[in-house]
Amino acid sequence: ILKRINELEKETTDATRFLPTYDQRQSILQIRALAEELNVKRAELVPKSKFSFKSRKQVREGKNTTDSDNENKNISTIKEISNTATSFDENLQTISYDNRQNTYISMKSHLISEDSRDKVFDIHISNLDHCIVNLVNSAATIGAMHIKGLKDSVVISGPVG
Repeated sequence: ILKRINELEKETTDATRFLPTYDQRQSILQIRALAEELNVKRAELVPKSKFSFKSRKQVREGKNTTDSDNENKNISTIKEISNTATSFDENLQTISYDNRQNTYISMKSHLISEDSRDKVFDIHISNLDHCIVNLVNSAATIGAMHIKGLKDSVVISGPVG
């Protein structure tokens, strides 16, 4: 539930460009109230912890092993970061919407996999007649948009950059 509340808060934050200030405030207040209610319910359901003294472990022996473990973890995270660094071309994905009539087109159908959420999309729209194209999505980044031959159509888009 907390994950969904955080996702809702992120979507609201992303939508602040489009929402009036009153709606922004109301949305934020509702999300905060929801998070507070979750914390209250969690406190009611979680049993109270009992106070007890714990025996001390030998600090020096454990400290030496944890330091070497931390160094190994730091090295592995550096390796992971260097392995995940990719070029712009590898992340570029082209989406084309061509030759359609009387349809509603949404970008969400292209964001099924988790891999597609990190990509930059190059959108090509051409020869649409009486269509609505909704490209607003907080999980996707639109790098470029090419539009040609629209007739009585509406394109809804967030920032392109």
